[in-house]
Amino acid sequence: MIEKGYMADQSELGNVYYPSEGIRITEGIAVNYMDYPWISCFEVEGIEIIKDKKAQREWILEHPDMGYSLVDEK
Repeated sequence: MIEKGYMADQSELGNVYYPSEGIRITEGIAVNYMDYPWISCFEVEGIEIIKDKKAQREWILEHPDMGYSLVDEK
C-alpha cells in the first residue's frame, strides 16, 4: 500500500492505511470493531476527508511533521 502512495499508522487492531492527500488527521487514529444487529464491521475514527483544496493546502503547510507534500496544480 505504501508503494501506491498511502500513509500508514498503527492502531490497536493493526495498521491503518489512508491516502496521502485529501485527508486530515483530527486526532489519534482508532479502529473500532462494531457489532450492529444487521452487520459487524470496523469503523475508523480520527480521519476526516478534506473537500476544499485550499483547506487541504493550508493543513499540509501547518503540519510539516506529518510527511505530506504539496503537488503543484496545473
